[in-house]
Amino acid sequence: MIINGTSGQDNLEAKKNDQLFGFEGDDILDASNGQGSNLLDGGSGNDKLVGNNQDTLKGGAGTDSLYALGSSGFNTLEGGEDNDQLFVVEGGNNTLSGESGNDTLTVSGGSGNNTLNGGIGNDKLDVSNLTGNNILNGNEGDDILVGGLGSDQLFGGSGDDLLFGGVKGSKLTGGTGADKFYLASAAIPEVAIEVLDFTQGEDKIIIEGIPEIANFANLILTQTGSDTTVKANIGGSVKSLGILKNIQANILTPNDFNFIAPIFSITPASATEGNAINFTVTRTGDNQSNQSVNVSTSIATGDTASANDLIANTQTFTFASGETTKTFTVQTSQDVLFEGNETFTVSLSNPTNGAIISLSNGTAKGTINNDDSAPNKKPILQNFTQNGQEDQIISFGIGDFKDKGKYQDEDNNDLIAIKVISLPTTGSLTFVNGQLTVNQEISVNDLANMRYNPVANANGNVATFTVAAIDNGTPKAESDPATITINLTPVNDPPIAQNDQLSVSQGSLGTINPLNNDSDPDGDNLKIAGKTDGKYGKVDINGNNLTYTLLDANYLGNDVFSYTVSDGSLSASANVRVTVTAKAASGTVAPTQLISIAPGDKLIPQEAGALTGIVDKLAYRFSDYNPSLVKNSLQNALNQTSAAFNNLFGLYEVDDETGAVNGIKPGESGYAKAALSKVVDNFIVRVGGLSSGAASDVVVTRGKIYSPFAIANGGNFSGNIQQAINAFFTANPNNSPANAQNYTTLPVAYFSFGVANPDGAAHLKSFGNNTFGFEDLPAGVGVSDYDFNDTMFSFGGIA
Repeated sequence: MIINGTSGQDNLEAKKNDQLFGFEGDDILDASNGQGSNLLDGGSGNDKLVGNNQDTLKGGAGTDSLYALGSSGFNTLEGGEDNDQLFVVEGGNNTLSGESGNDTLTVSGGSGNNTLNGGIGNDKLDVSNLTGNNILNGNEGDDILVGGLGSDQLFGGSGDDLLFGGVKGSKLTGGTGADKFYLASAAIPEVAIEVLDFTQGEDKIIIEGIPEIANFANLILTQTGSDTTVKANIGGSVKSLGILKNIQANILTPNDFNFIAPIFSITPASATEGNAINFTVTRTGDNQSNQSVNVSTSIATGDTASANDLIANTQTFTFASGETTKTFTVQTSQDVLFEGNETFTVSLSNPTNGAIISLSNGTAKGTINNDDSAPNKKPILQNFTQNGQEDQIISFGIGDFKDKGKYQDEDNNDLIAIKVISLPTTGSLTFVNGQLTVNQEISVNDLANMRYNPVANANGNVATFTVAAIDNGTPKAESDPATITINLTPVNDPPIAQNDQLSVSQGSLGTINPLNNDSDPDGDNLKIAGKTDGKYGKVDINGNNLTYTLLDANYLGNDVFSYTVSDGSLSASANVRVTVTAKAASGTVAPTQLISIAPGDKLIPQEAGALTGIVDKLAYRFSDYNPSLVKNSLQNALNQTSAAFNNLFGLYEVDDETGAVNGIKPGESGYAKAALSKVVDNFIVRVGGLSSGAASDVVVTRGKIYSPFAIANGGNFSGNIQQAINAFFTANPNNSPANAQNYTTLPVAYFSFGVANPDGAAHLKSFGNNTFGFEDLPAGVGVSDYDFNDTMFSFGGIA
């Protein structure tokens, strides 16, 4: 059946195999209750077209809104001319074509397998809801493409496009133009994002909003075949961010990356009719350069204001270096009509000098509040409990707030939004673009994007937070706060096994209790459930201990074996790295003194917990030693180093066992400069990070006393030992302590005398058998891992 509209505003419905033509006017063509295979043609005007299954929707001229609602999918949505919005709400295998104009194509739900074509214009294509198997084609214009799963494929086409990889991975192809590929935007992808056509000198790799990645030096570029994997150390573990196909790692430079992109955003604002409405335009991220952005008013689809309700305004704002906010003012008109509140749209566009527009806050609604509106009674929202499972994210929907009489409104107004009154007592409440904040409102259409993220291993009634319901009355009314309780069903968590180190002498055996640093999130008792032998030694289980016995009494070097712990149900495995050191020929280069520090000592910060093996006041007297054997032992120990920083290690001469240098005692002013003025000139080791970790010959004056030192980040200084120390004091003249903001770049010298360290903490641990390790991270500021393996050393046996 063919159903024709008029030149006015029509409301037409389709059943099956129908053809609806709206012609002129702002029409509504609805096939949501039909049986499919319908054609909906809006014609000219700002139309709303709603399809079900296997329907074809054509917007035509005008600013149109097209929706695919059916669970079976296979709909075709064509925006036509002007700036249209195309949505897939349910179902899959839909084809969305924006055609001409600056269009928005969004997949907010369904089963995936959709194809999105931007067409001509600057379009936004978004499948971040994680349906998967979607194909996004930006085609012509400067487009924004947002992926979700690794099965999504994004093609920018021609123009300068922004391609955002999803948290579950995506495949990105920029096409022609200066494209920007986003590997991370305030979140680490769970699956590495693939960039298929990165062009050096034209395109940019963007990593923003990740505190651990502030510059090119924080990246780890790994060559895998013909591809480069981009990684970074996040929270103590290396994470893969993306894969640059057919790119050699050694040709990449800092110019190929951007880390903090300036972002322009605008917030909604309102005022009573007849008054000015002031909008705040904010620039976040890098604000050190001059950048400009256009701000303009418009009456968009869904807005209720008319051109007579406000004075149209368009401005270009130029932000100077350091400037973060500006105010955009729109004057509204007073009238005498009894009407509801009216809305209009303010949009940001054309950012310059590397800046971008916020994906979620690039437009804002201006609300003209009618001063003659009738009173609206506030709705009622009941308290309720939201159930879930331990360690699982909890999602919300409109039914959680409305079903079973939870929402009541005396004026019969519908629920339009939920407002956050207080945040969860534990865990976090997040939305599409980050954490929710107090007083933030979430529309009912966006409630599916609200998530509660529990703390690890929590169960039972773990948290409460409060929200208010907002109705769609005129004016809108807000309910009293309602309490939402989060209840999580417990699950068994696997134990956590940590790698260990064992040092044994040549021809001997060694025993270790690997459970000392292992744990179980549920507090279950752990036992050793299995082990593997090393290549050079046999391993036996003795209760909670593992005994390693060398197979060859003459072997000298490294070995590794693994073990498995169990809580009775689940298990985990870890490695024990074994260092076999040379046994003494007639004695050892032993410390002249070595003071063990008990847990709770002031040299161990409270945040470190109960550490063991921490030592103080280490010094050596090289009375009689074999330089070759000492160098070999030092090299074996250095090979155990595991550090992200390039560290500098050496020895300095002290007056006596107190550690004094030229009469200046540890902890007194000027100690660092005095100590490093007495370094052993011909002994220098750079270890950790990208350093080789090669041992230097140990040539010292026999009979004198020497103490070790390590300079965190000092391995970056080139030249001999004195040139490196001079460069260190240029960077940190007073050996000031590092903090949580500068510890990745500020070099700091640490000594075996804890009171001499700028953070007042011990930085040395004994691993047994005359093997020691320095910790290169500052204590007491929340960044140290306290593993003390950042500069491992031993001076072994003597002849």
